[in-house]
Amino acid sequence: MKKIITLIFLILLTPHATAKSYDKNSWEFNGKIISIKSLYTEWLSSDNLEQVIRNTNIKDIEKLSKTPGVFLGEHNLQVKSLCSQNFCKDVGITRNLYITTKQEAKIRNDGFNLEADYYEVIKDISNKKAKQLSPNFKGEILSSKLLKITKHTGGSIGNIVTYGIYSLILSDNIKKVSPLVLFSGEEEASKFINLSL
Repeated sequence: MKKIITLIFLILLTPHATAKSYDKNSWEFNGKIISIKSLYTEWLSSDNLEQVIRNTNIKDIEKLSKTPGVFLGEHNLQVKSLCSQNFCKDVGITRNLYITTKQEAKIRNDGFNLEADYYEVIKDISNKKAKQLSPNFKGEILSSKLLKITKHTGGSIGNIVTYGIYSLILSDNIKKVSPLVLFSGEEEASKFINLSL
């Protein structure tokens, strides 16, 4: 027992060499970092996807959940927040652009603090490819990235990781972020990127 307590004590005192700063992998546009609040991921309950379906009358749920870019410009994928009492959560697939600072974008993920959601830029995506993934969108595509998004669930499930191609778009003179393609995992994302880029 004494050895276990000593080990825990040493671990707590050891500098966290494995701490990562994700600001270098953040999505920057015009010198500003796009916040994770701008990025849609489907909830475990799928309530946010169902809310979008109710507001748009899109019938092909599977297509919407995997390739929302196909519906961009054809349907309004920006849905009002779901609110209960004093708490509101953004449910739309397309979201307004939220900016964060470099300091706020630094997220420690060293095994002791896993309560933060974060994302990493995996690859730049050309505007030409982004246009192919959103054929009905008539606005301007400013920037597109393949992202890995990690969401903390706060429970025994652990973190949920989503891979997707997201675009920063200009629609009605407002900057927004919308996913174009969402993948089931890293392998599917890699296959797609290797085959289509």
